[in-house]
Amino acid sequence: MRGEADRIRELGAELVVIGNGAPRYVAGLRETTGFSGRVLCDPTLASYRAMKLRRSVWRTLGPQNLLHSVRAFARGHRQEKLQGDPWQQGGVLVAMPPNRVAFRFTNAGAGGHMPGQAIVRELEQVLAAPARA
Repeated sequence: MRGEADRIRELGAELVVIGNGAPRYVAGLRETTGFSGRVLCDPTLASYRAMKLRRSVWRTLGPQNLLHSVRAFARGHRQEKLQGDPWQQGGVLVAMPPNRVAFRFTNAGAGGHMPGQAIVRELEQVLAAPARA
């Protein structure tokens, strides 16, 4: 998403990362990813439950994630120290005022992220669509 942050801002939206680790891990996340935007911390996982994101040992370690692991390793990514809940899967949520979820994507498992360009396309469609009552 780091490469899409400027485009997201151009669209009038804000990219916010919600991590499940403690606030003390934010500096490490910034150093590792280069992300300079807004980072919130939710070690209770309440926001993850509210977004109906999956939490599963099987979805993190299961055989379906072997390809993701091999691909990440081949691209030079290495597992750093564990920060937060390793079993919690992530996702993407596009929220619109006043209280509307315009788009939601749930990671199926570890490494099953939605590409940043696809997220920007979804955001562009949401912003172009007439507001629902």
